[in-house]
Amino acid sequence: MGLKTFSFDSEWQNPSQMNHLITCTLRGIVLPRCGGLTACAIADDFYRLMGITGSRMSFGQLFVNDVYFGLYTLAEEMDSQWIEAQYAALCIERLSFHRRAFSYVHNSWEKHKGNYYDIDWGQWLGDPKQALQSVKQSEGDGNMTDYLSLVKLLNSCALAFPSQFVSCRDYCDLRTNYTTAAFASVFDVERYCRAAVIEVFSVYGDGYIISGNNYGLYHNPLTGLFDYTTRDYESTMMASPLGKGIYEDYHSLTGYNPILWKRLLQDASLRATYSDYFTRFLTRVFSVSGRAQLLDRIGELGSIVSHLLAHDYFYALEGGRNATVAQSWVDRTQDWVLQRATTCASALNLTLPPS
Repeated sequence: MGLKTFSFDSEWQNPSQMNHLITCTLRGIVLPRCGGLTACAIADDFYRLMGITGSRMSFGQLFVNDVYFGLYTLAEEMDSQWIEAQYAALCIERLSFHRRAFSYVHNSWEKHKGNYYDIDWGQWLGDPKQALQSVKQSEGDGNMTDYLSLVKLLNSCALAFPSQFVSCRDYCDLRTNYTTAAFASVFDVERYCRAAVIEVFSVYGDGYIISGNNYGLYHNPLTGLFDYTTRDYESTMMASPLGKGIYEDYHSLTGYNPILWKRLLQDASLRATYSDYFTRFLTRVFSVSGRAQLLDRIGELGSIVSHLLAHDYFYALEGGRNATVAQSWVDRTQDWVLQRATTCASALNLTLPPS
């Protein structure tokens, strides 16, 4: 992968060990410009095809002093090296045609590559009083004022709360007027709509909407906007493919306040953008040719993982797992994505080609 630092993820929740990569690859699929180890791999695919920036993933067998310690997902750390890889090249691509402009922006980039906020369990951005809980600025200038201002604006009360969110009024800053236009001037809302498509499609149980976890906010100095980023897709495609709608009121279900998701649902233009991206995603991925490619991709990753796990002593210790168990989860993942596509298409009044 050409990385200086990365983390090892055992994908212990999913015997197929491929969800992460599949979800991650689908990050760019609806854009013109545009993966358990197996199910985790599928998740990685999804996000990439949607054009959503995230950590790169691969499989790796870990040896310590020539002693085998098992099969893992290698996950890129979202640090200064990741920022450089994701954004510096884009800076050069956009401005290389104008030497003076490139020189100016490049010098600015070298001075300050932007603040990156790494956000963990239980932080939905829905309570300014708890805005610093589970948040750290892993890269940046040490000043978190930009992040705190974003949370304050996001929680202001000019946009009326539907009755099911009435308890959220306690979290709001009544002195500031929220408008989607004001929020869009500091946050890439279109990008979040694209990310939400994959989070909802894959029923990401450990992501922002349900758990307030495994995401980040990058204050991009090239645009002046906060970019929404995601990571660690092990718990995708684990819940029932029939059980979650695409406009689900997660606040009433969990008692928490996923305010980014709530704002998307409340604003007609954002909801329409999200629905449009969801339609484009399903139409492309589950066309006759797209569906065949996806199922082949899942099968390919499953074959790789099953082969690597066939003689893996540590895998067998996890509840008696073996290559047969891994393959059964590969088959399950193929069935899961097809059932989930049907459920989501129905919510959009969309007819997909028959299987």
